Amino acid sequence: MTRTDKEPNNRFYISFETKKRNTIPLIHTDVGDKRIIEVSNLAKNIYDELKVYKDSAYAYVEEIKSLY
Repeated sequence: MTRTDKEPNNRFYISFETKKRNTIPLIHTDVGDKRIIEVSNLAKNIYDELKVYKDSAYAYVEEIKSLY
């Protein structure tokens, strides 16, 4: 599969514009329940990267081969 931000010409393609959904786990600590990003800098960095991630706008298959 080929991904690109430019609309492919003369090809069947799909758009990758999708809604991002994310659940940040709630964990039990000695001082009460907290989100994992409140107690772990590693987790916060991971979720921050996920928040700004943007995939390519389009995707298509370069060549389709017969399975028969």
